Parts: sequence; C-alpha cells; structure tokens
Amino acid sequence: DKTLIILVSEKPQDLLSTILSRAQLQKIEAYSIEECAEVIHSLVESTTDAARKVSEIAEGNVSLAKWLLENQDESDEQLDLFRNWMLACYQYNITELINQADSFQKKGREWQKGFLTYGLFMIRQTVLKNHQPSLNRLTDQENGFLDKFARFFHPGNYAEISTYVNDAILHIERNGHGKIIFFDCCILISDVFRKEKFAKTNA
Repeated sequence: DKTLIILVSEKPQDLLSTILSRAQLQKIEAYSIEECAEVIHSLVESTTDAARKVSEIAEGNVSLAKWLLENQDESDEQLDLFRNWMLACYQYNITELINQADSFQKKGREWQKGFLTYGLFMIRQTVLKNHQPSLNRLTDQENGFLDKFARFFHPGNYAEISTYVNDAILHIERNGHGKIIFFDCCILISDVFRKEKFAKTNA
C-alpha cells in the first residue's frame, strides 16, 4: 500500500508490451533551447549568450549544458581537438587517429560525451554556414576554422557522419570502451571522406 513505482525510459517503444500494458504512460517533453537556457542561467553564473550557446550545443539537455558551461575554459582546447580530429579523418591519418583515441580514452566519460556533443554541434554548424550562415552562433575562432572546413560537409555526407557521432555518444553513455568507440567512429568518418575523394578522382 501507498507504494508508487516509477519506470523512466527514453525509448518506451523498446519496452516489452507486457510491461507497457501494466503502466500508465506519462510523456514528459524535453526542454526547448530557450527553456534550457533559462534554467542554465539560473543555475550557473553566466551571460545569457553563453547559456544560450551551451543549450543549443546540448539540444536542451540541461545536465549536459550545465557541464559544458562549467567547463567552458576548455572551449579553445576543444576547438583545437575537433580541428585536429576532422583533419586526421579527412587525411585518413591512421597513426594520428590512434594517438587521438589513446588521449580520448584517458578522459572521463562525461568529458568524452561533452567533446563528441561539441563535435556534433560543429558539424551541424557547417551545414548552416554553407546554406544559412545568418543562423550560425559561433566564436570568431570557430568561424575561422569553418570558413576553411565547411566545404567538406554537404547534405550528401552530413546525415551519415552525424549518425556515426550520435552512435558514439550513445555507446559512451552505455559504458562502452572509449578508445574502441572513438577509433571506430574515426574510421567510419574517414571512410566517408575517402570514398568521396575517390569518386572525385575517378569522375
């Protein structure tokens, strides 16, 4: 008596029907970017612009946005890491990718998720920069990098590469081995670029 059992799931469609039939479904919508920014601004001392940007990167995920804001001192470092990562993938530089995977493994799980989420944000910004640059919300350093690199991303490869990064984030959340997950993601992204370069060469 007087016991309430709450089952929380991000993917109720994957639950067994025998479980769903015994539960009362209550959907809780995710925060919008604006709502997340308001919450973050109230939790962490920051400017409204900073709260807005981390909320966009985290897509309304309050806990991730809070972590990104609290670790914003590493933002320049993350841009450098992302730049080196994408260049190594584009050049299919296996030695460098192995070194990056080693470094990735040494970081904590939350850092790994944060970096991959930042990478996903930057990849999305390349699409905006190519088609709707007025919607970009980037620092001067990020803009400078994407001025040179955005041309390598287009509708034909954006979805595929984004899927690989999203899958890596999911596997990290499930306590997968960071080095293996990151290196696998690197090879998949490198293969996308390699096939495109091969196709252009033989066109």
